[in-house]
Formats: sequence, C-alpha cells, structure tokens
Amino acid sequence: MLVWILSLVYHELNEARILSIMVVVDRFSKMAHFIACQKTNDASLIAELYFREIVRLHGVPKTITSDRDVKFMSHFWRTLWRKMGTQLQFSSASHPQTDGQTEAINKILGNVLRSFVGKNLRQWDLVLAQAEFAYNNSLNQATGKCPFEVVYGVHPFSPLDLAPLPTSQQFSADAKQRAKEIKKLHEEVREKLQRQTIRANGPFQIVEKINDNAYKIKILGDYGVSTTFNVADLSPYYEDHEH
Repeated sequence: MLVWILSLVYHELNEARILSIMVVVDRFSKMAHFIACQKTNDASLIAELYFREIVRLHGVPKTITSDRDVKFMSHFWRTLWRKMGTQLQFSSASHPQTDGQTEAINKILGNVLRSFVGKNLRQWDLVLAQAEFAYNNSLNQATGKCPFEVVYGVHPFSPLDLAPLPTSQQFSADAKQRAKEIKKLHEEVREKLQRQTIRANGPFQIVEKINDNAYKIKILGDYGVSTTFNVADLSPYYEDHEH
C-alpha cells in the first residue's frame, strides 16, 4: 500500500470559513485519509503533515500522484521526495484521469461536512475523523470491499458493534490459514481493479474530443468515475460483422 494519490481540497463551509483538507488515497485499497491543514501552509508544512499522518502508518510511498497545486510543484517538495526515492506524478490536461479517484471522494467529503457541521464550526475536526472512519468502513464500488478489509483483513468495530463479542470467523488461530485468506482477498481486489482498468463495459458514445489524448464519453448509469478518459483507456467498438 505504497502508491498514493494526493490532493488539497478547500471546502467552503460558509462565507466566513474555508476549511483546507489534504486528501490522501491509496490506489490499491482505496483507503483514504482526511488531514486538516491551513490554506496558507507551505510545502514544508504539508510534507510534515504527510510524514506525521501517512508515513508513520504506511511507510514511505513508492509513488505519489497529485494535482498541480503550487505546493506540489515547489522545489522543496520535488527535492524531498527525490531524496526519499519516491516517484512524483502529476495530473495534466492530457491525462485528466490521473487524479480522478480523489474527485468522487472530495464530493462525498464536502457533502458530509456541510451536512453535519452546519453552524457549529468548532466541531468540524471531530466530523472529519468520523467521516474518514465511515468512508474506510464503507463498501468501495471499484474493489467490492471496504478499505479497512483490504488493508487489515477485517472490518473494525464501530459503536454499533460494541455489544457482540468477536466471532471466530474474524480471527483465525492458524497464522498460515490467515495469511492465505488475506492473500486471496488481495487477489480478488486486484482482479476486480484490473477488470475495471480494461473497461469491459460498453460500448459508450463519444460526445467530445478534449484533445488528441483525451475524450469525453457518455456514460449511462452511476459508475462513480469521471466521464473524461485518456485514449490509452479506450478501445474501438466493432459490430459482430466487422473486423
């Protein structure tokens, strides 16, 4: 779990208050972390938060994909991760899907904050932690599993689960069997993600050519993804009688 997608989101709770949140998403498990910060924080402070909240839990990332916020384009940020051996990737007009995974999460997070915080702005940090727990404990459409299950192999207990005792189905006494179960779980998630990557669904109608590398397509139904795709993710559709 060492490939992360990173973005800075500015949620306007009302006219007088703008909350800045660093959203970090693991590409494989879809686990997300919502980290409160200030809009005025420079790259060094953002890096400090990243090490405190992400690296201490998951280690140094192999790859970080981010938007082109000035903090992520700074000399400090680039030099730091080059020294750490981490590859930096940036979203661009020709590859708009690079940061697409955070778009849906950012919308969910914004709706949660506006719904639960209301006028009680002093409680937003508590809501942020609860929102992160709820998201990571919810079924992800891409993997078919909740992020907690993919990372830890089990669902964490919530306040609603405090009364029942843990069942034998959640924890195996045989370490070798438990390792097999986690390996099988990761294989299932990887296969589902690969099926999504090759995009076997369709055909879809192209509605707009963004540029030579990106097209906007018409998607019927709720796929939870951006409608703009890179040409590398699209394949031509042929009728049965066509070659």
